[in-house]
Amino acid sequence: MIYSPTHDNLRSYGTSLLARLLAQAAAERSALTYGRAATALEAGAPFTKIFSTEMGVPAGNLMNRIHEHYPHVPLLNVLLVRQDTRYPGNGAGGFLAQWFGKEALANKDVWKDRPKFWSKYCDRAITEVYSFEDWDKIINDVFGPGAMPAPVVPQERDGSAGGEGEPHKRLRLWATANPGAIDPRYAGYKAFTEVPLLSGDRVDVVLRGPEETVCVEVKSYTSNLADLERGLYQCIKYQAVAAAMDARRDAPVRTILLTQTKLPGHLSDLAKLHRIATKQVPEVAREN
Repeated sequence: MIYSPTHDNLRSYGTSLLARLLAQAAAERSALTYGRAATALEAGAPFTKIFSTEMGVPAGNLMNRIHEHYPHVPLLNVLLVRQDTRYPGNGAGGFLAQWFGKEALANKDVWKDRPKFWSKYCDRAITEVYSFEDWDKIINDVFGPGAMPAPVVPQERDGSAGGEGEPHKRLRLWATANPGAIDPRYAGYKAFTEVPLLSGDRVDVVLRGPEETVCVEVKSYTSNLADLERGLYQCIKYQAVAAAMDARRDAPVRTILLTQTKLPGHLSDLAKLHRIATKQVPEVAREN
């Protein structure tokens, strides 16, 4: 059965799965954006389209249910975060205010009006969640045993097994031959493909200008959502490694995620947060 995302249905059929997803994020010392959580519930519960703003409903419900049984357990719901700030939004304010005894945390839009105050207590709450070691026991006790949905494997849908698919190769070679089409500033840069880094990674395309280095990760139209997300994290890694390899203290290194499909909002926000440039290329890159 597929559920409509009413508040009652989100509480009844979304809370348990969201709790398990957040517990998994805690074990990985990561977080779950509203958009990504909504996508996971749509696939795993399953629900019809969930607007990310509705995710506060199961988030608040899961924390209330946990505290009914274990009132001294940290605030797991703070790992459900906004795409732009990577901190929770208004919905977590009441929980944080009660937890830390700071009434101002419950004020509407305090996350926006007093960002340093908000981040201070969010960081403390997140650290407590990461340090707590019994999430599996807590989740099973409160919500009963349950299975996590199978993870979505990053892949290109071209039938290649472990190697580079033809659409990816065409896009990589197009980017190497057309740096000015990626950005006019790079028109005179020298372009290289499959460039090794000392981390053992190979960058799809590296553009070298008079002063700066630009690492380009390409994702063709065959990449699924998980592969696009992986591409962003590859860019973050490449930027750090390439900068570390550069002898200059403040190495001018940029990274770009070059795609043939439009990034969803939560990935665009993730890119902006980490200062990763993104570019969707024209259709002509498919044929060249």
